[in-house]
Amino acid sequence: MGVLAAAALTHPALARTAQGSSALAASALAIVSFGSGLLIYGDYRAGVKHELLGHAFGLAQAFEVKEHLAFCVVVLAGAGAGLLRAGAPDLARTCYRAGASLGWLVVGIGWLVCGWTG
Repeated sequence: MGVLAAAALTHPALARTAQGSSALAASALAIVSFGSGLLIYGDYRAGVKHELLGHAFGLAQAFEVKEHLAFCVVVLAGAGAGLLRAGAPDLARTCYRAGASLGWLVVGIGWLVCGWTG
């Protein structure tokens, strides 16, 4: 879902001006993706996190950084949507550019951490 959110945020980031329902849908997808991560975070903390901290401390720290960056993506996606609704598509595009860039970084870190086999 995070990959789809990053891809969806890329569209308004690359468009001449961010506009329309596709940009708002991209914001919604980013927010839902983050919310889905929150739903499973408790299980991660109870199980996988302890193993990562014990055997791959660097990856555990990368995962924590990924979570903080994902929050930034959500803030930027929400700001982009708000700016679109307020009639500031150029500023919205700036938010979408930053959100998409960080979104792809989040995806990359997620793939790195997912590759750990313990």
